[in-house]
Amino acid sequence: MENTFSSKPEYIATKTAQTIQALIPTLSNSEARVAQYILLNLDSIAYETGASIAEKASVSQITVSRFLKRAGFKGIASLKSTLQKEFIPVHLDASEANLKESRNKNSGQLKSELQAMVRLYEQFETEEWDTLVRRVSAANKVYVTGFQSIRGAAEDFARRLLLARSNVQYLSPHDGMLAEWIDYPTLGGSKYDALVIFDVVPYAGESQKLCQLAQELGIQLVIITDEFCHWARQYNACSIYAKSKSGLFLESTWGLVLASNVLVDAVANKSTKANQRSKRWQDLSKELKLF
Repeated sequence: MENTFSSKPEYIATKTAQTIQALIPTLSNSEARVAQYILLNLDSIAYETGASIAEKASVSQITVSRFLKRAGFKGIASLKSTLQKEFIPVHLDASEANLKESRNKNSGQLKSELQAMVRLYEQFETEEWDTLVRRVSAANKVYVTGFQSIRGAAEDFARRLLLARSNVQYLSPHDGMLAEWIDYPTLGGSKYDALVIFDVVPYAGESQKLCQLAQELGIQLVIITDEFCHWARQYNACSIYAKSKSGLFLESTWGLVLASNVLVDAVANKSTKANQRSKRWQDLSKELKLF
């Protein structure tokens, strides 16, 4: 029998996704990783097994089974059956259909990356994204930080954001030991500062410590991360999740960069001074006579 669930390229989930999302705060860390993986890979669950989910979420098969039971499913087959009944197909353009006919060795990789892009753009249409943009746009000052392999993307975002709005600073906890925060709390009323954190698996130990400290100081949080991050919401952070596992030798990071670029554009569109800042920057850079 044809599996109509798996034969469609893209889907939007309804009740099950909401149920799983609501369950996350009550789960253990390992169970939450399973939940987060399922939420951001709903379109491909038809191809998964309990073992494959366990491997990709870096947990045991017992953890996957325990999560499914807590979520009200008798097993992975039960989850697939429920999703098949709920999903509404969302068709991409003809180029997506053409991928099925392609014999190119990279076609599978391309399809995976396209699906990840669609999932990301769906997040750009949510209320949480709108709140995230407002949080970064309206902050008195925006700190940006990132760790390990993703630090470069965070530094690049800080430079780009500074062209769209003023008062942006890259925060390096290792180098400055948080000297930038000595005078907190200093803001009052409706004013606040924001901290944008870039982090991916394996998450830096400093990330959650910074989140906790930022909460205590009244600094609002934005987290740009991968599909396995289950802890962001416990710090009242606005988050965007970019799928990183797509079959490459190393995790794919283009989604994080895309999210940061779209965020810079959204902040610029909310600013009345962005164009003026861009013009001033170009004039200043010309004085260096680098080009």
